[in-house]
Amino acid sequence: MSRKRILALVQAKAVGKQLGIKWDKFDLGQFRAGLGVELEHGTVNQTTNVTGDDPLLTGKIALAHLTEFPDYYNRPGAKVSQGMMDSFWLQGMQAGAKNTFDCIKAFSETDFTADLKKFDVPTLIIHGDDDQIVPIGAAALRSSKLVRNATLKIYAGAPHGLAATHRDQLNADLLEFIKI
Repeated sequence: MSRKRILALVQAKAVGKQLGIKWDKFDLGQFRAGLGVELEHGTVNQTTNVTGDDPLLTGKIALAHLTEFPDYYNRPGAKVSQGMMDSFWLQGMQAGAKNTFDCIKAFSETDFTADLKKFDVPTLIIHGDDDQIVPIGAAALRSSKLVRNATLKIYAGAPHGLAATHRDQLNADLLEFIKI
């Protein structure tokens, strides 16, 4: 099984530059998301890893999809409430721009495989199946296989901000888990 590679925005932009992408016609965030989705195929099933995890070839596939549908990598009709956007903005402002950037860079470019294999305590992994920020296959599904005796809970329809949108379910699951 191929290891998931998550490209930083600067890496996605470099791939786009090699492909001659004009950023006034394509959204860099959508392109980066596309690279992530297409690279994830090989982690799910090696026979679907048609690019051999090559960023340039993967970029061509993402570009082909975005040429047809500019929002191809977001679920059609996805809506985020103004309250949720305000909440994420506030979190970012409280953390500080540099700290937030460094955090994103660290978690998107660091391979935590060895660390996850060392876990020896009960671990609860929760992920929403409609998270359009962090691919579930590269995060929760993979982590739950690496952490011994992990408990995986997938929330149907839950987005990236599930701590706000599904707080009652999350709190109940956390309370139940700590009884173990």
